[in-house]
Amino acid sequence: VNLLINACDACPSGAHVELRVRSSEQQVLFRVTDNGVGISEEAAARAMEPFFTTKPVGKGSGLGLAVTQEIVKSHRGSLRIGPLPAGGTCAEIILPQAAEKGSYDG
Repeated sequence: VNLLINACDACPSGAHVELRVRSSEQQVLFRVTDNGVGISEEAAARAMEPFFTTKPVGKGSGLGLAVTQEIVKSHRGSLRIGPLPAGGTCAEIILPQAAEKGSYDG
């Protein structure tokens, strides 16, 4: 949800935000892209640092992506953010596919 909110915040009116989810036997990929102003390579490198934000003063705490990264890590996944070649930003969460377990006995 945080990735979607950030993408919407980065886009002017009429811009496009897209969420795609793909899975394989090994992993699940969540990809959020937008055609907003885009993120610089420098900001992308720091985006998951606590209290780092590119939002105007009073519009963001800089904790959203840091918290998101910790949640993803706790599920043995990874979070990547970067600029798109044609403009805009791509954020991806990759999680390992859950192992099947036996039935729940209560």
